[in-house]
Amino acid sequence: MLFIPFRRWRKSIGGPTTFMRNLQCYLDEERHPYRSVYLWGDSIFFPIHFNPAKVRRIKKRGGKVIQRLDGCHTHSDGSEDIERNQRLSENYRHLADFIIFQSKYSKTLCATLLGDTTAPSTIIYNGVNSDIFFPAKQPLATNRPIEFVVTGNFRSSVMLQPILDALDLLQHQFDFRLHICGPITTPPQKINMLYSMA
Repeated sequence: MLFIPFRRWRKSIGGPTTFMRNLQCYLDEERHPYRSVYLWGDSIFFPIHFNPAKVRRIKKRGGKVIQRLDGCHTHSDGSEDIERNQRLSENYRHLADFIIFQSKYSKTLCATLLGDTTAPSTIIYNGVNSDIFFPAKQPLATNRPIEFVVTGNFRSSVMLQPILDALDLLQHQFDFRLHICGPITTPPQKINMLYSMA
């Protein structure tokens, strides 16, 4: 049976957490079996990384390893954060039997910074709750600002800076507001000058 450590992702925020919540909701609705506690011989599905020693034991007992990645850790200059990527990289390069990427960009980033992996892979994009987010039934009013919302666990300024830079290119084309939801460990200096945090 498949072991999925859902409990590790109950109180966090961001892409991996959204993916795990959506997955658990789907499996529960479909009554598809999975385990929340590892038993002998189980396979494992996890996002980002899992303790490599435990993953090796799973493989030794005949279990398969599925890893889900939405990128890897980088410094503010875009270079690899080798220390923070160590366990992620070991799972990715040596232990995973199959890898799910969040996007083509994530797959390219991992290949560039972490190197090659022999594991086959696929891309599954992050899903959204269509009860909350859905296309407008009528065209948007053009006299109101467009509202952009970003959510996540922004651990470093590099996670927000590309969004701010992209919106800088649009600021003279139309009126908009940016809402940033989630913890920001190291805010980019530009936020304090141009944008407000929700």
